[in-house]
Amino acid sequence: MLGPKSGCLAHWLCVDPTTAISRERIDRGMSDILPRTSRAPLLFSQSEQLINIWKTVKHNRDAVNKAWNRSILAYGPDLQKSLTTLCMVNSNWQRMTMALLIASSVVLLMTSALLLMHSPRN
Repeated sequence: MLGPKSGCLAHWLCVDPTTAISRERIDRGMSDILPRTSRAPLLFSQSEQLINIWKTVKHNRDAVNKAWNRSILAYGPDLQKSLTTLCMVNSNWQRMTMALLIASSVVLLMTSALLLMHSPRN
């Protein structure tokens, strides 16, 4: 889209670069340029279906990696504070210790009950 936009100065011409390339070309990526053997490992490059499976695996791996980076590596004081206030309104170390003790006890009791129910009777 050419023309002035709300974020542009009057003497600048703003151009939206996302409309210059079709969506299908972005989705395809470089797959049309690369030879079949370079699109995926040799095992997967035998057919288009296997190449699509390889692409799906790569996309899923990227999604897991992004979730890991966002929730584990980016975990800091701000995220910690928001999580503790989400769980408990007035959180202090005594309440969090009590909540941890109660949750651990519940998990231990449930595990013990499951083990007793499924243990062989002699």
